[in-house]
Amino acid sequence: MLGMFGTLYAVAFTLGLIRSVEAVVTWPTFETWLSAVSLALIGLRLFFSPEALRQYVEMRASTTNPVRPTSLALWHFPILLWQAAVIYAACFELKEFGVHLSVPLLATSTLALNVLWLVSSIVASFRASIPLSALGHPLIWLINNVASIAVVLAVVLLCPEHGVVLAAGALILNSLIDLGFTADWYDQARCRLAKRWS
Repeated sequence: MLGMFGTLYAVAFTLGLIRSVEAVVTWPTFETWLSAVSLALIGLRLFFSPEALRQYVEMRASTTNPVRPTSLALWHFPILLWQAAVIYAACFELKEFGVHLSVPLLATSTLALNVLWLVSSIVASFRASIPLSALGHPLIWLINNVASIAVVLAVVLLCPEHGVVLAAGALILNSLIDLGFTADWYDQARCRLAKRWS
């Protein structure tokens, strides 16, 4: 079931990436390029969410408090599918209508969904006595996403005339911080995916 979910997630990410590239071709401006890069980086990071979920489920399976199937079906899968759908919607919006504030706001809502999922995973891990290190770097991801959400909202509210460029810059910085501080987890996840797909 997790494999099928990962495939759906990969398809949504790939379709979104195609829309981002089409947007750059259709609207060849610096703002479009910056927005497309920010969406691609967020999508790339979120591409690994199914692997994080797999790791979380496996860790919980080794405890006396495994993840219930209803929890997967009614909480984890919908949250992660919404992430994929919202990042696709942001890419579609960029392609169809060009750059405006809804694009970084949609991307930021993807981070907000990720924050909800991370908080629920952290709380459940504490209840199951699983060390946070077993989940990767959830606190770094959580703090980074909350800070980025705050920065993007502040930029959009306080400086709307430059909001798209500044918000896209903040989202790119969010991804670079995430990838820079947690590269070891992404590399391990990439290796696990490669083994499973080979």
